[in-house]
Amino acid sequence: MRLEQNGRAGNAGPQRLPTPLATTIRGLELWLCPLAAPVDALTAFAATLSAAERSRAERFGTEALQVRYVVGRATLRMLLASALGLTPAAVPLRHG
Repeated sequence: MRLEQNGRAGNAGPQRLPTPLATTIRGLELWLCPLAAPVDALTAFAATLSAAERSRAERFGTEALQVRYVVGRATLRMLLASALGLTPAAVPLRHG
């Protein structure tokens, strides 16, 4: 699987949020996220990732693992973008 960014400025990415789950703990949000996506949606998901994230996805050993990483990371970006009022690609993420 080759992951490429579509290059459109301001792309909000795929409009699919996961399912929120009920919780009894105030301030805690849980989301159920299927980690599979159709091929056409996968391109939109990959477009929300940084170059480093796309590069990391390509290093996973199987296509199934690559897809799971891309969908999971893009979903994280979508949830944070919704809360922060940003586009998914604009959400600053760092390791540490």
